[in-house]
Amino acid sequence: MNWFKILQRLAGGGLDLVSLCYHPRMDDGFEWVERWLDVWCRDMRQPDLQLGSPRKSPVFASGGYGENRNLAEDWEAEGEARAVDVVNATLRDLPEVESAAVFHVKLKSLFRFQGPVDPPYRNARMKCGVRLRAESFS
Repeated sequence: MNWFKILQRLAGGGLDLVSLCYHPRMDDGFEWVERWLDVWCRDMRQPDLQLGSPRKSPVFASGGYGENRNLAEDWEAEGEARAVDVVNATLRDLPEVESAAVFHVKLKSLFRFQGPVDPPYRNARMKCGVRLRAESFS
């Protein structure tokens, strides 16, 4: 007996179950997007997240690079910040069910879905991948 039938029996046979499952083994050519969605997730979990405020001050500094990092680490941080902006813009443009699926899977936010969360998550991941690829991420 598979897990879905067990959950159906526990729920009294109802089909309106909260889908808490996500199957990461989806072979749709967009597996590489998971890395950027994980970067977005890490950024969203920052305790000092201030939505709507700029991330950096428009001040020039001399004497090295920021936060005791080298040039390569600064470039990587800048690229990740750009990817987070692309993912945020994509999520704003998605239908509500698809953006909720991303929040559900990546941030463990609880949303109720009538069916499995995989189809809307796949669609959202594909659309994020298309936009990331257009912005030269891969």
